[in-house]
Amino acid sequence: MNQRLSHFGGLGWFLRCCIIGLTLLSVTPSRTKAMAPSDNPPMAASFSSQELFSWFASAGDYFLDKKVLALANAAARGRTSDIATLLSDAVDVNARGANGVTPLIWTLVKQNKKGFEFLLQHGANPNLQMVDGKSALSYAAMHEDSWYLETALKYGGDPNLVNTLDNNSTPLVYSILAYRPSNIGILIQAGANLQLRDSEGGTPLIMAAAVNRYDVVYKMLDAGADPTIKTNYGTTIISIIRRTRVDPNSDMWAWRTKVINLLKGRGLDVDHGK
Repeated sequence: MNQRLSHFGGLGWFLRCCIIGLTLLSVTPSRTKAMAPSDNPPMAASFSSQELFSWFASAGDYFLDKKVLALANAAARGRTSDIATLLSDAVDVNARGANGVTPLIWTLVKQNKKGFEFLLQHGANPNLQMVDGKSALSYAAMHEDSWYLETALKYGGDPNLVNTLDNNSTPLVYSILAYRPSNIGILIQAGANLQLRDSEGGTPLIMAAAVNRYDVVYKMLDAGADPTIKTNYGTTIISIIRRTRVDPNSDMWAWRTKVINLLKGRGLDVDHGK
């Protein structure tokens, strides 16, 4: 098998190394421990779709069945008539290739909107998870073009889909780590559970604070996120605010101030609380 397949988890490694020094795809590292308050936490950082999908090999390495391979290639090129012909020939729109890759995921990798939506219109499931627990919806949540996320949600994407192989991460967590503010707003509007806790008790709110994205923190607080929830290690959003530093000249400083004022307005002791 192509050597790149062995690095299928490399996307998570790239993200976690750039953001909080862990891997998104590994179930071994402890994300909440990395999220424990520190003096100078890293910030979530955006990255291009090319970087997002750089770890995928060629279609032929994933789809060994010739008809499924033809379906994946047709969708990746937006050839809807060819897709329709293959589906009428009983090719499974949700067929899984190596590592659990589906034609829909492959079409997202190749970023063909026409093929992506056509597959969804004909029964492709955006919630199907690969061997690492990621799905088309997971990748759409991290994509810089919100169209993919909106379209996946339109055709049955679950905004609360849990990846049990990655610390119970959800699409909202992935959008926070990739720093996609638009996608975060879309997921909140779609019903993302802001109180959903990962395997170590962390919430999306705590994750956003841990990577110093106070604009996202404010947005989630305004949408109803509970600031009093503690992780299994006792970490709260207040303890993160008190022990982390933000550049006073940055935009995040202004957002941090807004968050503090909002919390104080709700009666929380930000100055002395834990």
